[in-house]
Amino acid sequence: MKTIMFNDEPYGLTDAILSGVKTQTRRIVYPSKSHPNKSFQDLTGMRFGRLIVICQDHVDAYRKIYWKCQCDCGNIAIVRGNALKSGNTQSCGCLKHEIRNVKHGMTNSRLYNIWSKIKSRCYVKTDPAYRRYGFRGISMCEDWEDNFIAFFEWAIYNGYSDELSIDRIDVNGNYEPSNCRWSTPKEQSNNRRSNIPITINGITLNLQEWCNKLKINRNTVNTRVRICGWSYETALTTPVRKHNECKSRRQHKSNDTD
Repeated sequence: MKTIMFNDEPYGLTDAILSGVKTQTRRIVYPSKSHPNKSFQDLTGMRFGRLIVICQDHVDAYRKIYWKCQCDCGNIAIVRGNALKSGNTQSCGCLKHEIRNVKHGMTNSRLYNIWSKIKSRCYVKTDPAYRRYGFRGISMCEDWEDNFIAFFEWAIYNGYSDELSIDRIDVNGNYEPSNCRWSTPKEQSNNRRSNIPITINGITLNLQEWCNKLKINRNTVNTRVRICGWSYETALTTPVRKHNECKSRRQHKSNDTD
């Protein structure tokens, strides 16, 4: 057996390993001082909601650390570290069960309607909007999915009003606190996937913003680009001729032909 030094500690290499023979290996649980993840944080003894971390359980194939936790209800749960730190997991599952049975009395409210419609377009395949949401992989975060009260509290403390609608900052992202806001209809229309960023004279705006700024109809711009083959810059900056002017030009051309 050959001995090597690793982190000032001796390790033995068997003749089988040195000769290249395949051997059965075991998963390595790294101690904190030599853990492969530089941002490793020992969560042992810390509380997250109803969970108290007992010890590290294992590291998966993607180097994600899982922790063995004791729930206040007495159950043991194995939870991924980032789910604990982000607050997405706060119990063994008993908290969700209790929340489902809580009557909040807001079933007919506008916020409950918004919450239920988000769930529907993300998870119900028969929903007409599922193709643009759930089919594309867009989902609702675990905190909101089965907990209307959590969604309600986030809405109230983050600018909700009856004149605003929920809007995702990243249109390809999920419905979660870090990616949602309350916006006006105009702000939402400027944040659609169909909006195209266009740079003119060093200024970058989306198509709708350029149309508003230059006071030109968006349908006119789309016709010029898709049918006439113009560039967006040319389509936006070329003045629109009045109807009477176009009519007189057509008449003049027909007279010349005759």
